[in-house]
Amino acid sequence: MLNIKDADDLKRIIASRECVIYGAGYVAQRFFKTLRRQGLGERIKAYVTSSNTVTSVEGFPVISLDGLKKYSNPLVLIAVHEAIVPQIEIALQKKGYREYIWIYPFLYEVMLGKPYISDVSLTTIWRASKDSIVLPARYLAIEQYYGKNDYGYEIYKKSIKLLDSADDVVEKRLREFLKLIINWEKKGYDENKPVKILGNGLIVDGAHRISLALYHRLSNVKCEIYPETVPYKEIHNPAAIPLIANIHLLKFTQSEQNALEEKNKYLSYIYY
Repeated sequence: MLNIKDADDLKRIIASRECVIYGAGYVAQRFFKTLRRQGLGERIKAYVTSSNTVTSVEGFPVISLDGLKKYSNPLVLIAVHEAIVPQIEIALQKKGYREYIWIYPFLYEVMLGKPYISDVSLTTIWRASKDSIVLPARYLAIEQYYGKNDYGYEIYKKSIKLLDSADDVVEKRLREFLKLIINWEKKGYDENKPVKILGNGLIVDGAHRISLALYHRLSNVKCEIYPETVPYKEIHNPAAIPLIANIHLLKFTQSEQNALEEKNKYLSYIYY
């Protein structure tokens, strides 16, 4: 993996290379649209995936890993959730590709611009997200870890599945969340990796950590605060942040809907 200092460094490298994006999901498409908006779209030649389930996305080619042979020394930009990055790295290395970058740590600075760092109250962050199931679903999973319910993991997995994630990816994301919960017990909130939010308090990246901060009753957390340069629906797929008011339209049982609604009311009482 290439060593990248910051978002500006990433853009400079992309501008000088023939590139492909590994992944064809929402993160990958969002990243490509961001590059195209900044005049770097022509550097991207294709999406690459491990499966051949699709051949194009919005008219742009999707190729297999073997299809990379047609390009001379391409830079591979990995645009997927961190839970599946290791298996992609192994696949690339087996094929002899060593020049690749996981773009997610730089995605939001490329998309939105440079952030500033400040302490932000949990009340502000909760108020911005209170209409969504995102935080209650994660909170319920935390409660199951601590033995307070027996359904939080299932609700969490269903909330992740709303993005059409494969079952193995959903399971990996749950395992990563459990590791985060355990790490929090040892070290608490890691201020070296602050949550990313917009100036209005909406979460850009870090909903799992915010859920843990809510559970452990923190009052403030250090955040990277980004300018509101693009609409929120372009930052996150609306399917990933369904509203509490619409959960009856989703694949939750009635008891799961009740649990989400009750946890939302509880958090609103604590942090509103």
